Amino acid sequence: MPLWIPITVIAYFLNGLAEIVDKVLLSKRIADSVSYTFYSGLLSLGVLVLVPFACLEEGAVCVAFFPILPAGVILLALFSGVALLAALYFLYEAIRISDVSRAVPLIGAISPFFILAMSVFISGDVLLPNEFTALLFFVVGGIFLSFGPSKKEIFNFNSRLIFLTLFAAFFFAVTFFLAKEVFKAAPFISGYVWTRLGSFFAVVFMIVIPSIRRKILKISFKAPVNSFPILVSNKVVGAAGFVLLNYAIALGPVSVVNAMRGVEYLFLFIVTAVISLFSPSILKESLDYRTLLGKGAGIIFIGAGFLFL
Repeated sequence: MPLWIPITVIAYFLNGLAEIVDKVLLSKRIADSVSYTFYSGLLSLGVLVLVPFACLEEGAVCVAFFPILPAGVILLALFSGVALLAALYFLYEAIRISDVSRAVPLIGAISPFFILAMSVFISGDVLLPNEFTALLFFVVGGIFLSFGPSKKEIFNFNSRLIFLTLFAAFFFAVTFFLAKEVFKAAPFISGYVWTRLGSFFAVVFMIVIPSIRRKILKISFKAPVNSFPILVSNKVVGAAGFVLLNYAIALGPVSVVNAMRGVEYLFLFIVTAVISLFSPSILKESLDYRTLLGKGAGIIFIGAGFLFL
C-alpha cells in the first residue's frame, strides 16, 4: 500500500474531529464566519515552529535560518494560502447554516472534479485507470453520506448553501492544486511554510479593512472567554491533519487524495451520531432509517474505492 493512503486517512480523521468542533463553536460561541476565519488564519503563524526543520531538508536553501524558494514558487505558495482562507470562510459559513455531515460531503463531492480539471488541462497530469475509478467511488460514496436516498434529502438544499459549497469546493481545489505544484518544485516543509504564510498575509489584509476589523472586535468581546482555548486546541488538531494532508498530496495524486475525503465523512457521521444519541444539546443530526441507509451505501462505495488503490 502506498504511504500516502494511510497518511490521508489519518489526516481526514483529524480534519473531521476539527470540523465537528468548528460546528459547535460557530453555532453556540463564535457565531460569525468572518471572525472565525480570521482566527483560523491568524493561527497559521504557528507554522513558524517548522522553520528549523525546513532548513534540515535535503535541497533546502535557507537565508538567516529561513527557507527561501524561487520567486515563482513563493508566489504559487502564497496564492495557495490565500485560496485556503477563502475556502475556509465558505466552509465555515456552510456548516454554520447547515448540518456539518451534509455541507462537508457536498463540498468534497464537487472539489475533486475541479482539481481533476486543473490537473489535466493545466499540469497535464493523467490518472491511472484504477485511480480514476477509485476517485469516482469515493465521490459517489461522499454523495450518499451527504444526502441519503430519499428525494427529500437530495433536494432539501437552499440556494445559499449551494452557492457556499460551490465556492468552498472551488477554492479548496485551487488550494490543493497550487500546493501540489509547489511541492513538485520545493522541499515539502519549505513549501508548506510558505503556503501557510499566504493565509497569514490574507488575515493581515482582512484586519486592515475597517468594517471587518470592527466586526471581529465586536464578536471577540461577545464570545465566552473559554471559547478561545477551545478554538486554539481545535486548530492544533486541524493543523496536524492539514500538515498530513499536504504531505499526502506531495506524495500521491492530488485529485485522488482529495476524493478520499469520503473517509472524513464516515468519521463525521460516526462521531456526530454518537454525540446526537448521548449529548443532543451539543450537536443534533438526523438518524432516521433512510439516512442510515444512505450512510451505509456511502460506506460501501468508499470501501470499494480503496480496493482500486
